[in-house]
Amino acid sequence: MKVIGITGASGGGKSTFVKMLKIKTVDADKIARQVVKKGEKCLSELTDFFGKEILRKDGTLDRKKLAQIAFSSKENTLKLNEITHPYINKKIKEEIDNHRNNGEKAVILDAPQLFEAGCEKYCDLTVAVLADKKIRLQRIIKRDKTSENSALLRIKSALPDSFFKEKCDIVIINNDETDKLQKEAEKLLKSLRLENGE
Repeated sequence: MKVIGITGASGGGKSTFVKMLKIKTVDADKIARQVVKKGEKCLSELTDFFGKEILRKDGTLDRKKLAQIAFSSKENTLKLNEITHPYINKKIKEEIDNHRNNGEKAVILDAPQLFEAGCEKYCDLTVAVLADKKIRLQRIIKRDKTSENSALLRIKSALPDSFFKEKCDIVIINNDETDKLQKEAEKLLKSLRLENGE
């Protein structure tokens, strides 16, 4: 089974690209939400470090509040990753193994922090989907229904494009319309001999 790691900074269009491939996907963001649910050990570690203000009244995580604090400094962002990555990685590996045991030919690991979390070790191929900062900013504001300031914080806390260009096997620039991205998806499937998305 081939594992294709797809990454890129927020607003690059990574999720759109993943959908176009129509391959079974392990979604690191989804897993990241699961590991911080109420009652999970990861959430109590986050609360110990960042304080009870990251929790809502019902004891669930206030993701916006956590993002505000975690992305306010390099140290906080590093600490957030240090706490969450081991929990996320464990679950990612379990899901990849499940797909392998089910006889899948290929699986996508959709992971914004593929390298920071050390998940590239699970991948046979890594792909970065990138876009210009201005375009990313507009996409984040629209997608997250957030302020320009919040979106800028997110962009500032991300790794530069040069990092992805250096680390990834394939780099896709997604500044244009979706049909160009669709062509890139088809090209990738062809190179993996998975034209039918199987």
